[in-house]
Amino acid sequence: MRRATTAALTVVALVAGVVLATTLPASAAADITATSVELNASAGCADADLDIGMEVPGTVDTETGLTTNAVGETLGEFDQSTSFSGFSGVFDGYGQPVSPDQPEGTIIGSYASIGQAPLSAGTAAEWFVLYRCGSGGNIVLQTCFGDLGTCPSTAAEAVAGAFGAVLDPSAVVPGGTFDVDGEGCFDSLAGAVVLDGGTGIGVGDTVSPQPDGTFSISLTLPGDVTPGTTLTVQVDCGNEVVTVSSLDLPLEVLGDATPTSQDTSTTSSTTAPSAAAATEVAPAFTG
Repeated sequence: MRRATTAALTVVALVAGVVLATTLPASAAADITATSVELNASAGCADADLDIGMEVPGTVDTETGLTTNAVGETLGEFDQSTSFSGFSGVFDGYGQPVSPDQPEGTIIGSYASIGQAPLSAGTAAEWFVLYRCGSGGNIVLQTCFGDLGTCPSTAAEAVAGAFGAVLDPSAVVPGGTFDVDGEGCFDSLAGAVVLDGGTGIGVGDTVSPQPDGTFSISLTLPGDVTPGTTLTVQVDCGNEVVTVSSLDLPLEVLGDATPTSQDTSTTSSTTAPSAAAATEVAPAFTG
């Protein structure tokens, strides 16, 4: 199987009687190989047409299409016979219907598959584009092509698998600053909070992601965190009602942990505030 996120078209040239060709993608399907995919220039909130690249040296008899939005609604689908045979290149404007027209900013998944029935990884290829539609221009969020089973087939599936984040740096000294850099948050809020054993230590923030789903949150650790320990940064994506996606990342606190000497000659003591009393600044969504 082969997954790709950039368009690649196989070129065959005749030079002095010698055939020169780029190497085709590895494929389990003998009769068809997907080579590229792009969102067609006409696509938007009313249609989700694709430009699909393929090599079809054999015979295929079935083609399918599916368009969906991120909340799980089917906007268009078909399953029909096809006449692709001996085709090499890019088919521009592969029709992918959208009905009803979607509001500005809707995330749409456009999926197509072509092959020999019954469709499988050994008989068919597929193409997928996830994008946010808009009259001012679409924002392509994800592309995929390969043997059947390589790509997501719905917008909801693609969105669920797109969320991720890293810490930069992932190890800081007490009082140090680090960034939470994320991608694939296609909702209204991205949030991050630092936890010590599951309890917030008062370090957290939320931001609005960019239209392409990327975000960056800068956080500063308190100066009194214990050196030599590992904290957890919880990163969330969602809205004011529900958390859609969440993940935990380890944050190392640099420095040597120094034991605190204790005077046991007196019975008086001062009780420190419990960890549970720490103030947690959590994302503004509650799911």
